[in-house]
Amino acid sequence: MDQLEDFSDGRKYGGCIHCGGVAVTKDHAPSQVFLDRPHPEYLPILPSCLKCNNELSKHEEYMACLVDCIIAGNVEKVAREKVKKALAHAPALAARIQASCQLDETGAVWSPEMERLQSVVLKCARGHAVYEHSEWRRQEPNHLAIFPLPMLTEAQRNAFEGEFLEEVALWPEIGTRAMQRLMLMNNVVFREAWVEVQEGRYRYYVDYDGLRLVVRMVFSEYLGAEVIWESIN
Repeated sequence: MDQLEDFSDGRKYGGCIHCGGVAVTKDHAPSQVFLDRPHPEYLPILPSCLKCNNELSKHEEYMACLVDCIIAGNVEKVAREKVKKALAHAPALAARIQASCQLDETGAVWSPEMERLQSVVLKCARGHAVYEHSEWRRQEPNHLAIFPLPMLTEAQRNAFEGEFLEEVALWPEIGTRAMQRLMLMNNVVFREAWVEVQEGRYRYYVDYDGLRLVVRMVFSEYLGAEVIWESIN
């Protein structure tokens, strides 16, 4: 992560990025449970009220543990140290995740608690939208999808990943981090599409054309997510 300061017009919005309440804490996007130690030096942090900052902590822990359990094949084979410790300290969580796995002729089939995953993904998406473009989206999105990347077709995966560098038709607001990430090549403006928070653990992408705001995330290079707001309500 690069250290970039936000110099956008702070008068437009304020308060908790999730509910608009009084922001008395700083919320990480993503939560540190998705990252390994040592954590990156410069993590995205956003203004949040105490309730919004804390109310999804159990869902975030569930999601982080679930992803690594699916990658490993079952709870007992998890290799990631942070998740192993979390499961050891929460045997009920470990049992709950293992119970969501069934075996059939194709192998292990998992049944995630989708509402919990969706709430975490939406929280991350709101944080990335504010952090990169100073665009606050407290309303529900028009589209939210979560999917294992290995299940995508080649065409779907290419569409999700996009080009590493792409031309920007509309420039972000001056002073935003998205504007600072732009670079000039032969008098054409390009941007680096994905922001890698920690290699192999978490990366995200934000695109905004003035109406349509798209946020994409990848957890542990296994679980992909996409959130879209079509316009400001």
